[in-house]
This record gives sequence, C-alpha cells and structure tokens, in this order.
Amino acid sequence: MSKATKSKTVNWFLTIFADSLSFWGVFSFCIMLYNTGLFGYARSVFDVSSMEVFLAYLLFIYVLYNNGAYRRKRDFAGIQRLKSVIKGILQAVVIYIVLAYTVKYQIPRIISITFIITIPIIVIFSRILVQLIEAKLFHHLNQENVLVYGAGKVGTAFVAAVKKLSNAPLNIIGFVDDRISSGNLVGNPIPILGGLENVESIIHQYQIDHIIVAIKDPKPEINNSLLDISNRHNIAMSFHPTQKLFENNPYKLKDVAGLPLLSTTQQTIDPKPFYDLMKRIFDFSFSLLGLTFTFPLWLVIGFIIKINSSGPILFSQTRIGLNGKPFKIFKFRTMKTDSEKYAHCPTDKDDKRITPFGRWLRKLSLDEIPQLINVIKGEMSLVGPRPEMPFIVDTYETYEKKRLSVIPGITGLWQVSPARNAEIHDNPEYDLLYIEHRDLSLDILILILTIVFVFRSFTN
Repeated sequence: MSKATKSKTVNWFLTIFADSLSFWGVFSFCIMLYNTGLFGYARSVFDVSSMEVFLAYLLFIYVLYNNGAYRRKRDFAGIQRLKSVIKGILQAVVIYIVLAYTVKYQIPRIISITFIITIPIIVIFSRILVQLIEAKLFHHLNQENVLVYGAGKVGTAFVAAVKKLSNAPLNIIGFVDDRISSGNLVGNPIPILGGLENVESIIHQYQIDHIIVAIKDPKPEINNSLLDISNRHNIAMSFHPTQKLFENNPYKLKDVAGLPLLSTTQQTIDPKPFYDLMKRIFDFSFSLLGLTFTFPLWLVIGFIIKINSSGPILFSQTRIGLNGKPFKIFKFRTMKTDSEKYAHCPTDKDDKRITPFGRWLRKLSLDEIPQLINVIKGEMSLVGPRPEMPFIVDTYETYEKKRLSVIPGITGLWQVSPARNAEIHDNPEYDLLYIEHRDLSLDILILILTIVFVFRSFTN
C-alpha cells in the first residue's frame, strides 16, 4: 500500500469514527438531558425506534460525504475539509428541522432541537481533534515531498515559513536553481539538487509530489517547462506569491499546507450579494448577542484599566474600511497614553508601550470586544481582512488594494495562520486568499478556529 493510500485510509477511518462518535454521543446526551426533566418533561424516551435513529445517523453521514467532508485534502488547518464539514452539518440540520416539524415520529421535538443546536459544535471540535491526532501520530503519512525551484531570497523565505508550521505536511527535499551550483547549501541545510534540466530525474529519484516556484520574477519559459513536467508526471505545481506575480494577476491563490500559494488558474473577485446579505444578518445578530453577554466583562475590564493606568478605558483610532472609507475603530486600551497613536502595531509581547494588564488583554484577544460596536454599525464584520491604519494603506500596491473590496473584520484567515505573529501588511496573501474563497462556511470556520486559538492562549 502506497504512502498516499495509507494516509487516505487512516484519515477516512479517523473521520468516520469521530463523526459517528459525535452523532451517538450527542444523541445520548440529549436523551439524558431530556430525562432529567430540565425542560419540564420527565418521561422515558426509550420507546424511540432504533431504526429511526439509525436512519438519521446514515443521513447525517451521507450528507457530510456528499459535501466532500471525507476527501483527503492537504491545506492549512484542514480549512477546505472543515468547510465541507460545516456545509454538510448545516444541510443536515436543515433536513432535521424539516423532518422534526413535518413528519410524525416518536423522537420528541425537544430532543431534536437540542441535538440540532449541539451537533455542529461537537463535530467541528472533534474534527479539529482528529487533525491534531493525524499531525502527531501519522505525520509521516501526510507529508508531500516538495521540490522548490529557486534558492534565492524568496525560496529561502518559503522554506523558513514551512519550518514555522507545526508538523508541516511539506517535506522540502531540495532546491532546483540554474543560478547556483549543485550541492551548495546556500546557508541552510536544504541542498541544491540541480537545474531545470535535472527536474525530471529528481522527481523520479525522490518521488516528488509538488513543485513550488519561489523566485521573484519567474520567466514564462521556465514556468511553461515546469508546468509541462508537472503535467506529465501528474504532480502539483504552485507559485510562492511575489509582487510581480500579483501585479500581473494571472493566478489564483490556493491554500497549500497552510501557506497561500498561487495556482495557474485565473480568478477575479466576484460580487456575492446573497452572501453579503446573509453575512450582515449573521454579523448583526451575533454582535448584539455578544454585547449582551459580555457586558459584565466591560465593567470588570474597564475598572481594572482605570486602576492600573491613567487614561481612557477605550481606545479609538482611524482605520480604512470598505472601498477606502475611513472609520473609527474601538478597542480596550492596552497601551500607555504617551504611546504614538499611529505607529506600527506591537509584534513583541514585551513591547514597552503595552501596559501589564494590556499584555494580558492582548494575549486573550479581549481588547477586541468593543469592535462589536463597529460590527453593529456596519463598519466591520466578525470575519474579514484586518483594517489597516491610513499611513499603511497609502503604501499599498495595486494588488493589496483588493483588501478594501470587502468589509474588514475582527478576525480573519491571517489571525489563524502561521504568520499571525507578524504585521498584517506583511502578509497580504492570507487576506486575498480569504476574499477569493469567502462564504459563510469559511466565516464560521474562522470564528471556530479563532476560539480554539484564544483557548490555547490560556495554556501558553
């Protein structure tokens, strides 16, 4: 059995097991909760037909399968796969709601409602757990052997980015570069295996799965040669994003193992009016709920800010939003009052501008809570590209201005990426990747991953 086949088998078994365990676990929990009399009921529900429940289980698995939730995909944090899971769960929930109110069956509707509310959360977190298990225990099965064309600054920067990934699914075999002699390590442990003429022999020798072009301005003839080779050998080919490639815009951003790379398919930013409407309803509703439930936190955080440092509780600053329109963003103040208001954001947790309590607020992302006001006002969304300060937007290249084509967000793909500790404007690829692939399932997924990252910060 090949490594790829083993990887797919292990992944299929783990995901089916996790989804089955989630379904039966949540259903059992709902029955137990129902029988406690918490909802005003206290009769046994063990007269429920086993066939009805089993058919509901099969429907659940089929809808997930039909949405591609069991396809093996290598990407950052399983983004594409988890999107398929969310789409499948939402469809299953809709079907269950219709059945609960149109078909006469023995399962009490209160159990159905509790199940419908609980199952999406449990399935997503169980899938995230499966991905952690895969990364820890089956890391060797999930790796792609990668050949990097270009051993210069762009190529070495790409290798450095891969090394930052936890249990990176990309195994960098070596560089190919006609500008540097074979065998040279170019200052890192990754060897140069040859030039363009050696690519096919290297593919055979090292069982290459993916070619990544990582040079500042790749020549068309080199691209065409590599593309022809990758097609002949049925292996993937991607481009590390550079300013030159963005300027010409002949490619589409694609998530490859956690890094936004460019594929050879053209793509423009299409309007999505129905998505925009649903997103606005979603943003407004959840922000209103968020403000209601976090009101006690406002009082506690405000009080501690006041007693720990002089100055206002809230910090406001001009940011650039949709279509370049400026607006005032709100945050809990985490920096000293004598700090320069319009300067690059701190990337170091020990930055002297940050107050002791502000450092804690930033770690847990609690300083972002007041931005729910911006979301209700329609200036921001829960999910979207992070809004930048005017002096940074003034330096944007043409391709970076695409960030302004959608409403900015409190969190986004960059915030759950390996590059989240760098400054936002240094990593435009993540925002552009989000803009190209944006939909409600991706928004929900980013919100869930954001919660996971915040939870992790409690333990770090």
